Amino acid sequence: PMDVHGPMTLQLTPDLFVAADKALAAARAESALKERPPFDGDESILWIGDRASPMALAVFYDAGEGRIWLDLLYVQPEHRQTGMGTALLSCLRAIGQEEGYRAVLLGTSNEPMGNLARKQGGTEHHTVYELLAAA
Repeated sequence: PMDVHGPMTLQLTPDLFVAADKALAAARAESALKERPPFDGDESILWIGDRASPMALAVFYDAGEGRIWLDLLYVQPEHRQTGMGTALLSCLRAIGQEEGYRAVLLGTSNEPMGNLARKQGGTEHHTVYELLAAA
């Protein structure tokens, strides 16, 4: 089994806050993530590997109404296809169940992330449309 650490709040762990920001920048650079404002520190994080430089991480928060929102799941490219993403998502689901949440939600246009969600029993509920403001 993978050694998943956390959860911890980002504001209490400056080293993980930096790591999460780096993962967010990497996900943007890979076009795996379109837009997302910077983390504000109220999010929680799970990670695999060293705190200062995790091999994989999941950033999430309480979305209300008994739901957890998975904001970012990032695995370093050299560690992909090793089960780390699956381990993080499984751990997050277990935490949710233990703490009385009814669902983990995520939004993605990233095919590998969609595949991972479906492999764990996720179902697609909504399609999001982006309309540009009228000129």
